[in-house]
Amino acid sequence: MNIYLHELKSYRKSFLIWSLSLVFMVWMGIVEFLSSKGNNSLSEMYNNLPPSLKTLMGGGDFDVSTAIGYYSILFIYIELTVVIHAALLGVGIISKEERDKTIEFLLTRPISRNSVLIRKTLATFTQILLLNLVLAISSILIFNTNSETPIITGLLKLMIGMLLLQILFSSFGLFMASLKKQHKTAGSIVISVVLVTFIMSILTDLHKNLRFLSHLTPFRYFDAKTLLLESGFKLGYILICIFLSILFLFLSHYFYNKRDLSL
Repeated sequence: MNIYLHELKSYRKSFLIWSLSLVFMVWMGIVEFLSSKGNNSLSEMYNNLPPSLKTLMGGGDFDVSTAIGYYSILFIYIELTVVIHAALLGVGIISKEERDKTIEFLLTRPISRNSVLIRKTLATFTQILLLNLVLAISSILIFNTNSETPIITGLLKLMIGMLLLQILFSSFGLFMASLKKQHKTAGSIVISVVLVTFIMSILTDLHKNLRFLSHLTPFRYFDAKTLLLESGFKLGYILICIFLSILFLFLSHYFYNKRDLSL
């Protein structure tokens, strides 16, 4: 069986679970939004919250009485969820044969390790793109149809920024899985980096003295407030994500070719 198709098939159940979970998250968001729609007291209560609490909720200065404003609060949790998925996918797709003791499947194929890794990388990015497509379509259908003003443009900005983060962290996951022989160690490192950079992104909003850290956390590059209320996409941040993704993929090939695969 073609390795690319084999990887897609082996992850189809996992993909379905992640997809349904995200759709459910979006659906719960619109249920809460519709239940509070027209309730001015909710908007007033939110506006009276301390800035620090707004930051922790992911809303910032958004108008929660609008669909895009409410979605922006939800987006911080959606973004963290899909980035964790992408990072774990990058680790798992490299290490699963050794973990499941099915490495013979790869060793018996008349194909180089570089070709194997390329196909695994393509399968990883395909799943990420498909998950984004499911999320984008469900968000547009659920939120846009319940909004008085079109929010497709805002949603697409958020999806593009999120996609760049997914590619970056999945590439990092591929790199760590190629570098570390123990998949649990690689997974722990990757998730730790995701959570630390996520927490850093919140801290940079909470404390002005920590604003310099915003350049070190990719979550700040494409957060909802930056994309929708401030400067939007910054070319420098886009180039950083692309450069780091390419670097991690290059290092993945380098270490994957050198490592001893455990039978």
